[in-house]
Amino acid sequence: MRMTPIREVLVVGRVIVLVRHILGTDPACYESNTFLAKSSWRDMLRQKQEMKNLLFVCSRNQWRSPTGEEVWRRQPGFNARSAGTSPKARKTVSGADIRWADVVFVMEKKHKNRLTAEFSRLLDHKPLYVLDIPDEYQYMDPELVEEIEQKVALVLDQKTQ
Repeated sequence: MRMTPIREVLVVGRVIVLVRHILGTDPACYESNTFLAKSSWRDMLRQKQEMKNLLFVCSRNQWRSPTGEEVWRRQPGFNARSAGTSPKARKTVSGADIRWADVVFVMEKKHKNRLTAEFSRLLDHKPLYVLDIPDEYQYMDPELVEEIEQKVALVLDQKTQ
């Protein structure tokens, strides 16, 4: 059986279904209650390039930065990760995290100081913002979620203007 090249991609929610263009004919019909969007490979690559990678950093990567990651990775157009500056953090921030990020958000000035001390060359041309969120919240605390949403949105809106 001869495989023909992939000619289009159907995006179904978060699942990407590859459809082969068989014998020069398009599939007759797609029946689904789910929204289907047709995209070329170029469109898919452009969308991937337009995704912003957001890195959230606190001390131990327990409450604040994982909340930031959870809140912003659900937003369309964003990828999010979290890490901590402490050696005892659940996930300690690494050079790979800094390189991956388009924008870095730290919860307190001390986190910015630690990152710049350890990763100064990697952060030279990388936007880094201090959110000024104290360590007094639990994971996904509604007040913490609201504060992160508002402060990060404000920064991202300023960046796009």
